[in-house]
Amino acid sequence: MSLISIFRTQKCRSESDFIGLRTHLKKYGINKFHKEMTKAGIFEDNKIATKGNPFAEMLSGQRENPYNDQNHGVLNNGKYVFFQNRPENDKNWQNPTEEWLGRASMSQRHKMLSPVYNHWSNFNVLTLGLSTEFGLNAVIDELNDMEQLALDYVKRKGWSGQTGLYFHCFPFNSIMTLHLHIIDLNTVGPSYNKLQYKNLPLDIVRQVLIKEKN
Repeated sequence: MSLISIFRTQKCRSESDFIGLRTHLKKYGINKFHKEMTKAGIFEDNKIATKGNPFAEMLSGQRENPYNDQNHGVLNNGKYVFFQNRPENDKNWQNPTEEWLGRASMSQRHKMLSPVYNHWSNFNVLTLGLSTEFGLNAVIDELNDMEQLALDYVKRKGWSGQTGLYFHCFPFNSIMTLHLHIIDLNTVGPSYNKLQYKNLPLDIVRQVLIKEKN
């Protein structure tokens, strides 16, 4: 059985979807999951492996972050970093062809925000708060910080004010580092609709974690 095959679902965009995935992971076994992800090279020494992971490489300083707005590049004393898509992904945000559908940026205005904290349980919303080193109180605070930083960003940048804040829950994520997609909903393109099945709102993630805490 492959690691991804344990998650028998076709989407993760609702509260019930997210609860189902978290419940399934807990039944499968957090330690077993951790060992298999380590064997697969996703984790290394209880951290997110940098090899083959561009976000992890940039967060660790092994690769330069191409995001060119220095006023928003690093936030909260270095705890969070903004990222942008590749220029060609941004350029093709309106492209409906098969080559770019789901690959191009989801909106004309599409940025990403990641915490610098490099612990295996922080690789994705699926595992947030499930380790003794970084529990539910800490990750709920982290989500609150990310939401506020994202909303401050779009306000300063003069975006429309209609903002989507989404995570992609494992196994639907393409990068094995936690990152929040910040989308201007007034300028969405074909890839936004293509990826709706895995656009999990930040609000839902937080609600589920608060319920687990309580």
